[in-house]
Amino acid sequence: MIYNLKIKNIVNWDSLKGSIKILILGLLVVIGTFPENIWTFDVGIDPPLVWAFNNLFSTKLSDGISIIFPHGPLAFFMYPLPENIMWVTIVTALLKIVLFWNIFRLLNKNNKHTQILISFLVCYFISIIAGFNHLILANILLFNCNYFVTRKKLFKYLSFALFIFAFYVKSYVAILSGAITAVSLIYFLIAERDYKQFAIDVGILFSGLLMVWLFMFGTLNGFFTYLYGIINLAQDNSSAASIYQDNNWWFIIGYILFVILAFANKEKRSLFFGLIALFCLFAVWKHGMARQDVYHVNGMTSFIMIALLIFNIFSQKNRFKNIIFSVLAVYAISYNNQNALNYRDSEQTILKSNNFIEFVSDYKKLKTQNAKISENLIAPNKLPTELLNIIGDAKTDIYPWDYSIIAANKLNWKPRVVIQSYAAYTSWLDKQNAVHFSSENAPEFIFWHNGDKLSGLNGGTVNSIDSRYLLNDEPQTLIEIIRNYKTANHDDKSILLQRRSTPLSIESSVSEHKTTTWGKWIDVPEYQKGTLQRVKLDFNKSIKQFLKSAFFKDEQFWLLLELNTGEIHKYRIVPKNATDGLWINPYAFAPDQSFKVDRIMFMASNQKILSKKLNICWEQVVFDKSDNYFSLFNPKITERSQVIYNELNSFDNYSELGSNWTSFDKSNFGKQSFTGTSSFVLKPTSFTPSFLIPIDSLPEGLLHISTGCWAIPENNKNTKNVVLVISIDYPNGNNIWNGEAFENHILNQNNWNYIKNYTSFHNKRDGGILKVYVWNNSNQDIILDDFGVSIREL
Repeated sequence: MIYNLKIKNIVNWDSLKGSIKILILGLLVVIGTFPENIWTFDVGIDPPLVWAFNNLFSTKLSDGISIIFPHGPLAFFMYPLPENIMWVTIVTALLKIVLFWNIFRLLNKNNKHTQILISFLVCYFISIIAGFNHLILANILLFNCNYFVTRKKLFKYLSFALFIFAFYVKSYVAILSGAITAVSLIYFLIAERDYKQFAIDVGILFSGLLMVWLFMFGTLNGFFTYLYGIINLAQDNSSAASIYQDNNWWFIIGYILFVILAFANKEKRSLFFGLIALFCLFAVWKHGMARQDVYHVNGMTSFIMIALLIFNIFSQKNRFKNIIFSVLAVYAISYNNQNALNYRDSEQTILKSNNFIEFVSDYKKLKTQNAKISENLIAPNKLPTELLNIIGDAKTDIYPWDYSIIAANKLNWKPRVVIQSYAAYTSWLDKQNAVHFSSENAPEFIFWHNGDKLSGLNGGTVNSIDSRYLLNDEPQTLIEIIRNYKTANHDDKSILLQRRSTPLSIESSVSEHKTTTWGKWIDVPEYQKGTLQRVKLDFNKSIKQFLKSAFFKDEQFWLLLELNTGEIHKYRIVPKNATDGLWINPYAFAPDQSFKVDRIMFMASNQKILSKKLNICWEQVVFDKSDNYFSLFNPKITERSQVIYNELNSFDNYSELGSNWTSFDKSNFGKQSFTGTSSFVLKPTSFTPSFLIPIDSLPEGLLHISTGCWAIPENNKNTKNVVLVISIDYPNGNNIWNGEAFENHILNQNNWNYIKNYTSFHNKRDGGILKVYVWNNSNQDIILDDFGVSIREL
C-alpha cells in the first residue's frame, strides 16, 4: 500500500493518460493526412531546385554555404526526394502531433471529451490544407497564444526553436515567423517592462540562429551575408516577380474590413493576436497577390484560414461575431482568387491513410520507383559523350537554371551565390554572382543551356521568366562571365564555357546622362562592331508608386526594341537591375541570329503615378580580345536585305499603302493617334483592313512573319476577345491560324499599348494566302494605330 502511494506521487497517471491520448490522436491525424508518396523532380526552372537542395543536404551541405536564394539550406523539407524522405516524414509527423497538443492546450474546455474532439477536428483540418511551411507557422502562432495564456516559458522557447528552424527553410516563412516572434517579444516587453528578460530572449534567438549555422557549415562565415541576402530578396520582389491579373477590389476591401472587424474586440487576447497576426496576414496577402498565380493565392488562402481559425479558438469575446466575419473574410478573398493565373479550385482528399499504409508496407519499393521516375524525367538532359569527356570531373555550374543537367550527367556541381539568374534582381544580389565568377571559387565550366525556339513574346531563345530578356537578369554577372570564360563547345541548344587562363581586360565608357520620358522612341547611338552597348536607366519613385509598391505591388516596366529589320520586340525589365545596364547591341536573339537595335522605348503600366523624368546614359564596353568574346553569342547580324516585306499601315492615307492592304472605310478614322493624324476605331464584332499576300510570291524555305500594332482599350475590359491574327489559308484546307489576345499585352487602359504576334513556317509555294488582321470579337470599340507587318527569311 505504501509502495503504491509512492508510485502515485511520482507519476501523475491522469497527466500520463492525457499525454498518451494526445499522442495517439496526433498519430491518427498523421496517418489520416499522410501526403502522397511522390518524391520526384523534373527538368525546367523550379523542378530542378528539388534536386539541388536535397542533393546538398545528403552529400555535402557546406558546398551551399554561399547560396542566397528564396529557398534556404533546409528547403528539402518542402519537397523531399527518396534520400531524405524519412527525415521529412518524421519532422512533418512531429509538427502535426505538436499542432494537436498546441490546440488542445489552448482550448482548455471543462469537458475534456469536447476539448479532445474539437482539437482533433481542428488539427485534422489544418493538416489537410497546410503545407510544410504552414504547419510551422500554425505552431508558432499557437505557441505564442499558449504563452500569452499561461506565461509558461516552454511555449515561448518552443516558438523560438521553430523560428530558428524556419529561418533556414525558406525566406518567406523566415520573414513571417520572424515577424510573429518579434512582435510578440515587443508586446511582452511593453506589457511587463522586463528588459532583462527581453535581452535574454533576443540573445537566445540570435545565438540559436548562429549555432544552427555553425552546426550545418562548421563555421560562422557567411551567416551575415545570408541574413542580408534575405533582406535583398524581399526588397524588389514586388517588381521582379509580380504577375498582373484583374482584381475585384470590392471583395479585396471587404476581406480587409472583415478581418479587422473580426479582431475588433475589447479584450487583450484579440489585441495580442491582432498584433502578431496582422503583419503576417498582410505579408502573406502581398506575397500571394504579387505573384498571383493559382499556387500562390491558394497558399495565401490556406494561411488566412489557419490564422482566423486559431484566432477563433484563442479569443473569448464575441465568438459568434468573430466566426461570421472570419467566414466572410475567407469568402471574399476566395472569390477574388478566381482572377489568378491558371486558377482552379483547390481539391483536398479527406482521408489519406492509404498513403501511410503504402509508405509503411512498400517503403523500399517506393524509393526505387521514385528514383527511377526522376531518372527517366531528366533523361532528355543527358549530354553527348564528347561534352562529358571535355568536362570530366571538373567543377561545373549551369546557366541560367536547369540543374537537372547536373543530376542527369553526375557532374561535379559548383553552385554560384544566387543559383538562378532571374532571382538576382537587385544590384547587390547580382554583384555576389559577379564576384563569384571572377574569384578563385569559380567553376572550371559553365554549361549554358538555351531556351526553346519560337518561345516567349518575341520568339527567340535568350529568354528569362515573365517575358524578361535573359541577358538583362544579371548585368554585372554577364560582364564577368564574358571576361572570365571562353567557348569550348557549342550547338543550337547549348554553349559550354571554359574558364580563361587570363581574364579579358575591359574598358567601359559612359555617356552623359540624358532625360527622356515613358512612351517616347529614343535613337540608339552608333556602336563599334565587336563591342557591347548597354543603356542604364534610373528614375525616382514617386510617393504614389512607393505606396502602391509597399502595400500591393509595383508597376510593370518594359523595354521596346525597334530592330534594323523594322520589327519591334519587347521585354519586361526590373528597375533595380536596369541601373547597371540593359543589353542593347548586339541584340542576341538565338544561337544563329542577332540583330542591330536602332531605337528603344521605355513603357510602364499606370504611368500617371510614376515619375515622368527618366535618366538614361549609354555605356560602351570594349574587350581586349573581342574575337572570342562574341563566340558566346552569334556575331552574324540579320541584315535589312533579308527582309522581304516591311509595311506599316498608319491609317493616315489609304492611297499611300501598298497593294497588299485591303481597303477601309474612312468613317472608322479616329482623331487620337500614336503617330500621324489619325487612328482606326475597330468596332465590335468586326475586322481591321487585312494585309494579304499569296505565299507563292514569297521565296521558298523557312520564313518568319512578325506583326504588331498600337492600341488603346479605353473602357474595353474584354480584350481577351480582341485578337491579332496571322493566318495562312491553303487550298487543301490544312490552314495555319495564330491568334494573340490583346489581353496579354495591355499595360494601360487609357494609353497606347504595343500588341505583338509572330509565326514561322516553311514556304513550299503551294497556293496559300497569308492574312494578317485584328479581329474585335468583344462588345466595345478599341482604337488602333501603326499596324505593321514584317516578313523575312530565316
